[in-house]
Amino acid sequence: MPTPPFPLVAALLLATLAVTSPLASQSTGTLAGRVVDDRTEQPIAGVEVTVAALSRSTVTDSLGAFILGDVATGRYLVQLRKLGFQPISASIAVTGANAPRQTLRLVAGTPTLTKVETYASPTDRRLAAFEEHRRGKYGGTFLTADMLEKEAGRPLADVLQPVRGVDIVRGPSGASWFATRRGYDSIRLMPTVTPGDRLKGASSGLCYAAVVINDVFVYRGTDGEELFDLNTLQPSRILALEIYRGGSTMPLEYNATRSTCGLLVIYTK
Repeated sequence: MPTPPFPLVAALLLATLAVTSPLASQSTGTLAGRVVDDRTEQPIAGVEVTVAALSRSTVTDSLGAFILGDVATGRYLVQLRKLGFQPISASIAVTGANAPRQTLRLVAGTPTLTKVETYASPTDRRLAAFEEHRRGKYGGTFLTADMLEKEAGRPLADVLQPVRGVDIVRGPSGASWFATRRGYDSIRLMPTVTPGDRLKGASSGLCYAAVVINDVFVYRGTDGEELFDLNTLQPSRILALEIYRGGSTMPLEYNATRSTCGLLVIYTK
């Protein structure tokens, strides 16, 4: 039998390597978790789980579990909502097929069905708060959905970069954070950066801004707390955004937190 020409052999070998190479399996994983009642530790079924950066959503099963497969490795902001419970946002890492499942806790809230029928929708109420802050002349910068729609396809960090007073810290991994060098008299008093964030390129000795998404703090600025990566949220998914560069410029309801380094308030669609 004649020997196949060398180019054909090389092509077949490359095709085989492409199929069997373990690198392909390392680039994706599963985003999984379990949702329980914060008070009783019982699983909660029917919780809506949304990952805006992926434009994907699911609901928890009878065991409170949820899973999204074939997700690129990285860290994602996950939003959880269920009637009768307070909504929360959490950051979940996808590191591979065997990543540990994170347990998330919802706090029961008082049902307000009658108010839903008589008052504005949650989106309308959030926009009302946004407009109130903007009219209050607190010293912040305010971006609307129309402004952000024009930035579709760009990372959120690039959109915020031109805003006066915003200091964007960029890591070699592609992660980005909002920080300033103000707010503390000594570098030794600044919150520590986690080892995971240092690996991504987050520098110690910077004053990282607190972040609120839909009335939930996703970063407060406490020691050992994981930073919020700006690029986990696409500008097209944001309804409105408020930027404050220091504690003296922001609304009073946020002064209870460590906010001297500034604050981002984000309302998602």
